[in-house]
Amino acid sequence: GLSISSALIEGSSYRVSFSVEHNAGILDRVYLTGVDSSYLGIDESGNYSYVILVSDTTLTARIISGDTFSGAITNISVKQIIEVEEQA
Repeated sequence: GLSISSALIEGSSYRVSFSVEHNAGILDRVYLTGVDSSYLGIDESGNYSYVILVSDTTLTARIISGDTFSGAITNISVKQIIEVEEQA
């Protein structure tokens, strides 16, 4: 799989976005270490984006492919989602 080291903050939400050029097989999962992830089963080319909550202090984001995945994963970004409070 592909691993991106970053300064992730426990309890924060992040948008993980990437592009897939799919040739064969399945791209299984996207997760931030310490977070349960669901099976994605990506089996076609396209742009993908997921919001993930960090529940651990481990500082790694991962995109995991199955043994049969053939293709490219590009344009990867991990951005923290910050809620802004409206002031009266």
